[in-house]
Amino acid sequence: MNLLIRKRQIILGALVVALGAAVAVNWHYTKPQLEPSGEQDTTQQVQQAENLGDALYVNTSPTQQNTWFADARLERSVAHDEAKEVFAQVIESPEASVDAVQSASASLDELSALIKLEADLETLISAKTGSESIVTAGDDGVKVIVEKGILNDTAVFQIKEVILANSSFSAENITIIEAK
Repeated sequence: MNLLIRKRQIILGALVVALGAAVAVNWHYTKPQLEPSGEQDTTQQVQQAENLGDALYVNTSPTQQNTWFADARLERSVAHDEAKEVFAQVIESPEASVDAVQSASASLDELSALIKLEADLETLISAKTGSESIVTAGDDGVKVIVEKGILNDTAVFQIKEVILANSSFSAENITIIEAK
């Protein structure tokens, strides 16, 4: 009987120590961080500490270049959507001839393939170079706009390698431009 009580005390003691360690680790990783100047933004830090897990508004100020890339993607997406809508109207129109419907359907398929190609190339270029890019593909070739400051011989080689390996465009039809 005395041995049973002793075992329970040891287990209870171990659980108390484990709980204390868990609280210490939790406090260590959630304590408010000091700003570089040594001062704290107490309102934000207290809010984080009191409402751990709540969503907080974070004011990120994107660079002008990142904003330019986002705007360019939006403009390209709007242009693609408008073209898709025109093709869809021709396909769905009861007055459209069979040839017009087939032509619009083929053009819609080509546009969809180009949109996918542009997205795939942007992803691969970003993975290869570590920078943001915009890719526009068309019958005349591929144009790539990359972030300012990353364009060098290695980056040009990597971008061309990605495009040549993943599309049917030749090296003469690849244009690489650095954003300003």
